[in-house]
Amino acid sequence: MRLLVLMSEEDHFGRWDRSTDAERQAGLGCFRAFSEAVRARGSVLAGEALAARLLPAAYTIEVRPVIDAPVA
Repeated sequence: MRLLVLMSEEDHFGRWDRSTDAERQAGLGCFRAFSEAVRARGSVLAGEALAARLLPAAYTIEVRPVIDAPVA
């Protein structure tokens, strides 16, 4: 089975631009730890970041809980 995991947050690029060097290094350390944990459990085919210029062409699917109730 192959999975694609995209990690993002609101205003990602703006927040990155406003971050201090220490905050950026801490964030990158977390991503490196995550990548190593994934690599230790299987194979990683790629791990590049998306370029900001590509995001307008991307689609976002948001997962929300399903409510089992009548719809008005």
